[in-house]
Amino acid sequence: MLEDGKIDQIERNINGIIINNKIVPRYPFFILSILQTYEVFMPQDVKITAYGHCYHTLILAHLIKSGIDRTDKAISACLNFSTHLAYKINKLNPSGIDISFEEFEEFVTEYRRDYLIPDAILNRLTAENGILKISKDNRCCFVLPYSFYFFLGKYLASNYDDNQFLITEMLEKSYIRRHKLTLIFAIHHAPNTDIIDEILLHTACAIDDVEPIKLDIKETEVFHSLLSSIPKRILSDKTVAEEREKVREGRDRKEDFEAENDIEESTSERMNQIYRTQKNSEILSHILRNKTGELKIDKLEEIIGIICDSGLRVIKAFLFEDSELDEFIRYIEKKFNESQDGEHAQFKQEQVKQIEKMVRGAVFVWTMMNIERIVSSVNKPELQGILKNIRDKMKTPAYDIIYYFSALDVANSFDKPQKKQLAELLSKYDKKDMAFMHRVLSLRTQFYINTHQVNAQIKQATSSLLEIDYKP
Repeated sequence: MLEDGKIDQIERNINGIIINNKIVPRYPFFILSILQTYEVFMPQDVKITAYGHCYHTLILAHLIKSGIDRTDKAISACLNFSTHLAYKINKLNPSGIDISFEEFEEFVTEYRRDYLIPDAILNRLTAENGILKISKDNRCCFVLPYSFYFFLGKYLASNYDDNQFLITEMLEKSYIRRHKLTLIFAIHHAPNTDIIDEILLHTACAIDDVEPIKLDIKETEVFHSLLSSIPKRILSDKTVAEEREKVREGRDRKEDFEAENDIEESTSERMNQIYRTQKNSEILSHILRNKTGELKIDKLEEIIGIICDSGLRVIKAFLFEDSELDEFIRYIEKKFNESQDGEHAQFKQEQVKQIEKMVRGAVFVWTMMNIERIVSSVNKPELQGILKNIRDKMKTPAYDIIYYFSALDVANSFDKPQKKQLAELLSKYDKKDMAFMHRVLSLRTQFYINTHQVNAQIKQATSSLLEIDYKP
């Protein structure tokens, strides 16, 4: 039986491949297609975690299902035709994924001036089970959107020099979902690191007027009064299976919420910088998933460093210091008083406290949400050594948190090494001055224990270390 930590890693891989980017329907067919056809179509040394390879597998399965011959010649003809068609669609309809049937016919005529495409193959591509479809209103598109993004990325990667301006435009607005998905696939197909280097440059330069947060004593002072309202003990009396089901349900709710509130562009340039930084980090995360074995260690370290650094800048951009928060609350109170038709009525004390608590709470949620966003981008088992080296160089509480959270994510179980790492961190930071650090380490550890089978002795010893009651 697989350990819970190993199941976590498999779920993250499947979620990253199919669910997170919302371009393949959440049907068992697509997951099973990946798992069942992978060994048939893909080389033995290509891991299932490789995002682009998995979509390639789905496309090959779709082509063969449509009746395309399995020979390299037939498959290559289909892939080349589809790659040029995707680029043409993007050129004619930069904000959509389809073109008119007349435009499609014109494309076929143009394509045949340079390439051979037999009528039999073209008919298969547009037949009932093909990867292309002609709608009732005479529009042509790929049956599933992931095919369009896959082939558009392939074209841009193969013709980088001629399309560098277009790629730069996409990077400037990578928060637009279409651009992000195209760039992810472009990276998969890229023959060198040119596109990767351009993404790194755009990410490193985003909100570079803000220093990365350290989460030191001064910066976390804003949370001290809030910590008293956050539970110290969250160890659950429910079974691990029940807790894991709750996590999955929460993930589904989060996905539904994000689907309904998908904000791609803001009127605020600062918010667009934030969006761009976050989406670029997601793209860089796919590089880590797809190309770990192809990139040199120093390049991997550069990518991880920029993901962490940019994420910490995002947090800092909205983190008040304690004195700044007091000033902000006074400003709100002043504006409220001035709006009372000259009466200058004072806030009731409880109202002021409630607003202050809400603001502190929102900043806390923003901080932890973005810490987890960083962690989800770098929590690959094979990268932990590089992440540890970066942590040791940076020597900030923020990097200690990132490394510990990531180490928990990639651990198959919570054993003596994890307990030792926790103990070292707790002893490293003063409990009073760094109450924030102690609390988030404790809560994240308890969450792990709730959702993973942990040896009773280790669980008891960890509870004692965290100074919380243990109930077997």
